[in-house]
Amino acid sequence: MTCPNCGVDNAENSAFCKACGASLTGEQPASQAAHQSEAVPSPYQPPVYSMYAPYLPAPRREYTWKDICTIVGFISSIAGLFTFWVVLCPMGLLTSCLGYRGNRTRGLAVAGIIISLLAIAIKIGFILYHLDVLPSWLTDGAL
Repeated sequence: MTCPNCGVDNAENSAFCKACGASLTGEQPASQAAHQSEAVPSPYQPPVYSMYAPYLPAPRREYTWKDICTIVGFISSIAGLFTFWVVLCPMGLLTSCLGYRGNRTRGLAVAGIIISLLAIAIKIGFILYHLDVLPSWLTDGAL
């Protein structure tokens, strides 16, 4: 009997090939069938790599009293440009400075500080101009 697997001649009453161990009766033992099922290669799937990191939103930071001070300071400094500047501009400057260390509104605090300082400087300049304290070369120009 010739082995269908390797082609070696075996005795007529043999159940398995003497060279490769393949079944000559057409039936496979359970251990050999399990071994052959493991030998079947599964289709290769390469790993998928992403160029981009997964988007994870930043954790939300809570508003604190410093953030509230910043908002009040910015509004006060803007309102101080138009009315009641003696109280509102210094209050805007103070509350913006207090709120500078807040969690979420640092840029607004800087804007409030700058607007308050500019408003105070402009208002003091107007007062000095109307009192004729400033020299004429400063108020009238170089002509």
